[in-house]
Amino acid sequence: DGEINNDREIEFFRQGYMYELATDAERLSKLVQDILRIKGKDSHLNAYEAKKAEIRKAISAHINDLFQVLTEIQRRQILLLEKGDRKGVEEEIAKLNRKLMELDKLQLSEDERKIYEEHRGIIEHSNGVKNELLRDIQKLERLKEISPIKLDFDYEFATLSNNSKGDVTSLFNRLKQEADKSWSDGIENAISKITHRIASEDKNITASQIDSVYIKASEAYKNSAQLNELQDRIKEQKANLSQIEVLSRDVKEFLDYKTSLRTKILELHSQYFSVTQELIPNLSDGKDGLDIIAMPLFYEAHYGSVLENSLNMQSASSKQIVDFRELDNTQFIVHIAHVLDLLINNQLTLKGSYTPQSLALTLLAESYYGLSYDLVYEGDNFNHMSDGKKAFVVLKLLLDFSEKNCPILIDQPEDDLDN
Repeated sequence: DGEINNDREIEFFRQGYMYELATDAERLSKLVQDILRIKGKDSHLNAYEAKKAEIRKAISAHINDLFQVLTEIQRRQILLLEKGDRKGVEEEIAKLNRKLMELDKLQLSEDERKIYEEHRGIIEHSNGVKNELLRDIQKLERLKEISPIKLDFDYEFATLSNNSKGDVTSLFNRLKQEADKSWSDGIENAISKITHRIASEDKNITASQIDSVYIKASEAYKNSAQLNELQDRIKEQKANLSQIEVLSRDVKEFLDYKTSLRTKILELHSQYFSVTQELIPNLSDGKDGLDIIAMPLFYEAHYGSVLENSLNMQSASSKQIVDFRELDNTQFIVHIAHVLDLLINNQLTLKGSYTPQSLALTLLAESYYGLSYDLVYEGDNFNHMSDGKKAFVVLKLLLDFSEKNCPILIDQPEDDLDN
């Protein structure tokens, strides 16, 4: 072309290059994927990687929440043990009430006793509701300081041009500020409603406390040291029972949330296979009798390596897990669910610095599905070809699907190709 310089590109295929590619499935898949990118499949592959990154972030967040929930459950279960058995506390209250009735020789009519008990019940109930509402206010005050938008979009914005990045960053920040304000205002409104409810319970308490019959009976009980002591013990046991009920309810709600998080994690992990399946139809290509067919690939060696590096292989359960062989995604999800349950219940012996939470993140947040490519030439599957024909198909792949215009230098092609 009349131009002389030392920067002109020449593509060089060294001796044995086609044979090396033909016998190395991982390198061949990378070559095919690079070709597909050049052939206009780049947007599909980039969208695929972005979707997997999105799934990974969601799984990581759910796993962190799951193990935080497990900590909260364990803490409350310890407190429940310290508070005693619910049935035992209820029996103690009944026993104290019977003793109270036996010793109660105060000059009160049956109607006065009934009225007093009604008012005492109202006061105890309202105090219980108030304590619960005050705990809600404490939790809401903490929530007010947390942004409802936890996602970090820096990764998604990273490849945008500076002009576009500035626009979408401003949009995101504005939306986040609006959401944070709406969240804070909503929390304040919820706290205001709770404050009004507390004031209503205070009115109920005051109304009972100023009732003449209640005052008369209260004074009578105060003047009897023995009865007053029994009243205090009953009050203490009822407070204990109230705490047991709150802790038991918290444990139940956390257990339900744990189940929900476990389901979400497994559903998200299953999406790694789903998005791989959805991508495959968009990657097919062919030219001059040579077809590229994409397929899902389970990275069995990598999965096994992660397990072997993290599990103590002395236990039978660990060996059984490591010996797993993937047949289909449904079977794999059943298997990984079993592993997750063992980690949740701390039933696996782990190596080194691994913890159940860190291993759950390593296993569940990562995708073990990727892409492999089959090559079909004139109806003949690549894996069924002779080595020489495989090398020929690789050469054809390099030549026919390349959009380069530079010269190609091939060192001893006859070493690789059949006759």
